[in-house]
Amino acid sequence: RNRPDELMIGRYLILDRLGSGSMGHVYKAQHPLMGRIVALKKIAPEIVTNDRVVARFQREMRLMGKLDHPNVVRAFDADADVGKNLLYIVMEYVQGKSLAEILRAQGPLKPAEVVDYGMQTALGLSHAHAQGIVHRDIKPSNLLLNEDRQIKILDLGLGVLLEADDQSSFATADGIAVGTIDFMSREQACGKEVDGRSDLFSLGCSMYNLMTGK
Repeated sequence: RNRPDELMIGRYLILDRLGSGSMGHVYKAQHPLMGRIVALKKIAPEIVTNDRVVARFQREMRLMGKLDHPNVVRAFDADADVGKNLLYIVMEYVQGKSLAEILRAQGPLKPAEVVDYGMQTALGLSHAHAQGIVHRDIKPSNLLLNEDRQIKILDLGLGVLLEADDQSSFATADGIAVGTIDFMSREQACGKEVDGRSDLFSLGCSMYNLMTGK
């Protein structure tokens, strides 16, 4: 489309488009100097225009930088340029399929597999919760299975982008529900304050979905 400047986001060169969702687009990208291949999520412009959301995102990314666990997709970099409506996070690039994709392709998974994947997810969530991060949107499409049969949790820390309140903490603001309704805990659906237990409820719903297809 004769817009080559859009192939650079920050210092990263866009190589391919991996997917999109309610919060923006995900690209395969490369750091030109280091040569590292990464996954870059460019946050939707309408979210970037909310100053409070951007401030919350920046604080949450400081917490994300502390995460280091084999079952969590690592965050390498994040930046904001409000003047250009640009907000992005750079993550570890993982080859694999989400559990939702596997369910659609193969039908219900074997219980032993689901237990294994659930245990791996719980370990990753435990690490995140210990750092003060609640996912808020655990579901099969956010659980990636790599080529070594290892689960990687996607989108940790990004739930705050949908919470536009002016509180300094990252507890869900009263009256604001964040997540996917099929996997959402009762307190989350009611817009109440949440902690790691809400993620565990969503994980249980996800495991049920993977075993039954319902």
